[in-house]
Amino acid sequence: MLSKFKLLKPALMMTLVLTLSACASKESIKLVGEYAKQSAKVQQTLHSMYDSADEARVNAVLAGAVRDGIPTSQLDVELIDSQGQRTALDSLLQYSKALHSLAAYDFGADIDEETADINSSLVSIADNPLVEDVTQDQVQVASMAINALARASTESSRYKALKQVMSTSQPVVNSTISVLREELPAWQAALQYSLNKELNLRTYLLNNPNRCEVVNDIRCVTFHHTLEERMDAYRKAYQLKQTLVQLDDQFAKLDEALAGLLELNSAIVTSLNVDDDVSLKAAKRALRSSKRQVDAIKQFNKSLKEE
Repeated sequence: MLSKFKLLKPALMMTLVLTLSACASKESIKLVGEYAKQSAKVQQTLHSMYDSADEARVNAVLAGAVRDGIPTSQLDVELIDSQGQRTALDSLLQYSKALHSLAAYDFGADIDEETADINSSLVSIADNPLVEDVTQDQVQVASMAINALARASTESSRYKALKQVMSTSQPVVNSTISVLREELPAWQAALQYSLNKELNLRTYLLNNPNRCEVVNDIRCVTFHHTLEERMDAYRKAYQLKQTLVQLDDQFAKLDEALAGLLELNSAIVTSLNVDDDVSLKAAKRALRSSKRQVDAIKQFNKSLKEE
């Protein structure tokens, strides 16, 4: 009887190991979904920043037009050439959204659309001249993993294939995020210049209501405002000033959030490949850190929309 019990012990141990491994796998997959969700939030904030920089550029030109007048030809404001950044960002968003869906689906769900979206996003990044470090070979390796995921016929094979997709696409995704981080100082400088220009023009006009009496220009317009209108105009100038004051801090937080995505991506891939308690804890720490960083840039997103 004792020998029979001893024979059963290895089987019980194997069952226990497999059970714990399955639990770890499910936890890792859940973290993949959280990573994709956090990524999308940061990427959407970047989109808002790009839009705000363009809007600030237009507002600066219009403020100058209020002071000096402007011919029709100059109303066609030349915006910042951001096609490369926006295309790369759109590709990352497509990747994140598809990855989030894949992590959320139960086994048996149709994933053809999501796998096609992931493959399309990686191909788009490889074709983007802005992201020079990404090669076609890297994308081809990732595409093989994506094809395996699309053909996976069991839950374990789908999990294994999803691990491969995350692992092989990591260099492509991280290179793209790194390039977008490198572009942040240029965007901050452009936004700061436009906001400063608009603010200076607004305060000049507000502080010189009778300027047409001394300006010899037939285009000069005298403005007549009520007290409340002037209050609103100064309030707008105050809001512009506050945005400028906070710009360094907010861009630093945005940079930190992008850096956090790089760290989180690496931690998730390690967790998927190692699939143990230690790597899971490390991935969860990185996820908590990323969530704090995303919360920190919410105010930035809000202030950009208010401008």
